[in-house]
Amino acid sequence: MKTAKEYLRGSVRDYRVFDTASQNEALINEFKGNLFEYLVGAELSRSISKEAEFLRTMSSDLAVRLRGYEDWLWQNDSQLAEQLPRLAQSTSEYILKNLDQKFSKVLVIGKLAGGSHDESFGEADLLLVTKDDQPIPLSLKLCKKGAYVNTKSAGIRSFLSKYFSEVPNIDLAQEQVNVVLDQSFSELAQTLHERHGLDSSSNFATAWKDAGLPLLPGELNQDDQALLQQHYSKIVTLLSHSLGQAFELARPEFNRSLAAILGLKVKGMIQVTCSHKEIKSKRYELDHISMVKEGERLEQLEQAVFHPVTDGLASFNVEFPWGILQIRVKPMNKFTQAALKVNCSVREADL
Repeated sequence: MKTAKEYLRGSVRDYRVFDTASQNEALINEFKGNLFEYLVGAELSRSISKEAEFLRTMSSDLAVRLRGYEDWLWQNDSQLAEQLPRLAQSTSEYILKNLDQKFSKVLVIGKLAGGSHDESFGEADLLLVTKDDQPIPLSLKLCKKGAYVNTKSAGIRSFLSKYFSEVPNIDLAQEQVNVVLDQSFSELAQTLHERHGLDSSSNFATAWKDAGLPLLPGELNQDDQALLQQHYSKIVTLLSHSLGQAFELARPEFNRSLAAILGLKVKGMIQVTCSHKEIKSKRYELDHISMVKEGERLEQLEQAVFHPVTDGLASFNVEFPWGILQIRVKPMNKFTQAALKVNCSVREADL
């Protein structure tokens, strides 16, 4: 019988190393999340002597991808590759100690499983199944202590209508955001055209690129960055105003929307977070593990405090007794397009 570690052996897919640290960091986060999901599932299945069954439920292509992820991490972040199995084992032990129900089967159903993901289980990464076939959806997070962890994201032109669809008149608020977005970007483009002596009659993105000017926000000079930040601030202020009104005037609908953004839409969802820290030169050392149940978090939505955007920032917060939800406006990639992304992320309160 193959063990989980043996299951990873086989063909290896090559993954590129990007030019920038931020791009590589994004890849590290993606790979570590997928491997952590798999390793915790393997540990839990081993605890009930069902590891072979757990492995049989996963596609052969998945083994290739996981092996590729693992090899890439060994080459680019060996400390993380070494610590992942230990963090997964600690997390599995914590779950077994604190879970009320007994289970007889473990299934991977999150993003790692690809097309097999059953949307009826929402943000669950693993599904624990009891002897009488009752599902226990489990959401896993692995993050640095005190870090913000992404929960949801969407293009700004559909963010409100997608995630706050129950709020009255939200489509009108979405339309207002889109109109202001286009107007503000047009003003930004015109100012940058003039500042850099570009042909104002040409397409901004094309003229900017042809002039050899930087496309990534972080590479702009200080004056251009300040102008871009004013644009982001204008948009996020309107977004904050729209959701602040919903918070005050349509609280039940607002709370239900928050539940979905926080991954609490599915009844019985259990969220487990493994937080790591750095000790001297050793990164990814275990700090603490926490577990919360959907019902407990939903009860605390009524205690939320809405903090409108502060001048000059591109984000605003909703604060809970257990932590903070941050809603941030970001460029899709290159800033020369009007399109923006809205990221929702959560930071747990310090224990």
